[in-house]
Amino acid sequence: MNIAFPEVSVIIPFYKTPFSKLEKCLESFLQQDFPSFELLLIDDGNPVEYRPMLGKYLESNANISYFQFSSNKGVSEARNLGINKAKGKYIVFCDSDDYVEQNHLTQLFQAISLPSVDLAICGIHERDYPVVDSLVKKNKFIAFPSKYSGIQYINFIHNKIFRKELIINNQLRFETSIKLGEDALFLARYLEFCQKIKSISNQSYHYVLDENSAMSSYYEKYWDWESLVIKKQFDLFSSVELSENENNYLKYWLYRKIRRAFSYYFNRRPDDKSYFYIFNQIISSELFSTLEKGLFNNSYFSFLDIGLVYFWKIFKAEGVYLTSKFLKLKQLIKKS
Repeated sequence: MNIAFPEVSVIIPFYKTPFSKLEKCLESFLQQDFPSFELLLIDDGNPVEYRPMLGKYLESNANISYFQFSSNKGVSEARNLGINKAKGKYIVFCDSDDYVEQNHLTQLFQAISLPSVDLAICGIHERDYPVVDSLVKKNKFIAFPSKYSGIQYINFIHNKIFRKELIINNQLRFETSIKLGEDALFLARYLEFCQKIKSISNQSYHYVLDENSAMSSYYEKYWDWESLVIKKQFDLFSSVELSENENNYLKYWLYRKIRRAFSYYFNRRPDDKSYFYIFNQIISSELFSTLEKGLFNNSYFSFLDIGLVYFWKIFKAEGVYLTSKFLKLKQLIKKS
């Protein structure tokens, strides 16, 4: 292995990750059948006891580099540091509590080594989001939101390999001012500069559910951050001429995103009406205005979907609250 000039740089930020999980993550990379890579461990201001526990890895593996923040800066700052320190031609990201199959780097490297491919995507275990085998030009990728708008394609960064040159030349970095959606924003910006995208159905990335993750927490600014992501992704898919079917699907995708935003606040504070002003922000947004046009001719929307949108428009926050109560009760009855 050429440590000075590795082919791939794997960036792993960690903050208060249980050491058993971090160790499993590291071991999965040290057992790779790919010969030329470096591991960049970004210590995001962890307690001092982490460094001694990592000693056996740092001392016996020349391809592991360790960088440390004196205080917790957040995952975006940590990833950006990793990008700045990376020596490889290609960059792979991994969460510190996840792990990968032995052929993870090999299959991603082979995929991105194909002519004109700037992004390669693999499947993810423990997720009901299948990745299909395909090789498409960027314009075809964004012309089919019905196929490629799933979160495994445009939200997750961990099941992908990126060209470092493309990141550096276009000054792409993770947004440090937001706590959710920073990876989706980074990916949407990266996709703008891609020529071709290769996806692989093989599920070589293992996603370990963390009940204490950022998505499980409550952030009042969730809509501020999520609306940035939704608009960026919507604009990306809208940047090419879509067929009628794909345009209809994109509208339905937008509906599900907005409905998910309502659910985020309601499910975390079901008896608290203090977030009504956020519901009204969403309903008065440009995204909602885009959503409400032409629904009756859209086959992706059921009568219930159309009814919900217009009920929200008429009754604003109170309408969202009432329909959320109704849908939750309906779900409970269905489970009983």
